[in-house]
Amino acid sequence: MRILIAPDKFKGSLSAQQVAENIALGIRDVIPDAQIEIAPVADGGEGTAEVICKARGGEWVTCHAHGPLGNPIEARYVWLSENASAVIEMSEAAGLRALKDGVRDVLRANTFGVGEMLLDGAKRGAREIIVGLGGSMTNDGGFGMARALGFRFFDQQDNEIEKTVDLISVVRIEAPIAAGVSPAIVACSMLRVLRGFL
Repeated sequence: MRILIAPDKFKGSLSAQQVAENIALGIRDVIPDAQIEIAPVADGGEGTAEVICKARGGEWVTCHAHGPLGNPIEARYVWLSENASAVIEMSEAAGLRALKDGVRDVLRANTFGVGEMLLDGAKRGAREIIVGLGGSMTNDGGFGMARALGFRFFDQQDNEIEKTVDLISVVRIEAPIAAGVSPAIVACSMLRVLRGFL
């Protein structure tokens, strides 16, 4: 009997690889001669970069960025040298793991660090960037990320808006001459892949 095991992570307890290995152990107890293939999957959240790294033979790289509350962090993402692609998880810079001392503040949390990771991938020469959108603890709608890429936001008095809590006041957005970021593929938890450009 041939069996394919393709689970996602059990968030907060086991990675997708660990889940698959444990399922395989259970199957081998019942069907010792089963031909088992393990193929962990991810939904765009934590573990997405790890799954792609293993499947495509990528390597981990690190960059300086900021966590969701502005604390400096070392963020990591996957580099696929075969086609010069970067695989970034939003949760790396905007998720719970990037918090300092576990402090949570959803009104101040932002995605600025995600934009810094995108810029780092672009500076490395990425022709394509895959961004896993799951696992964020922010609700700024990408405001911080856009600011990191050079976008500017203004209110009715033409004052620049720099804080997430002031988003309701935005009346004008000024785009940079060039954001300097490669075409991006957005991977989300609905397992749809949307193509767009930043």
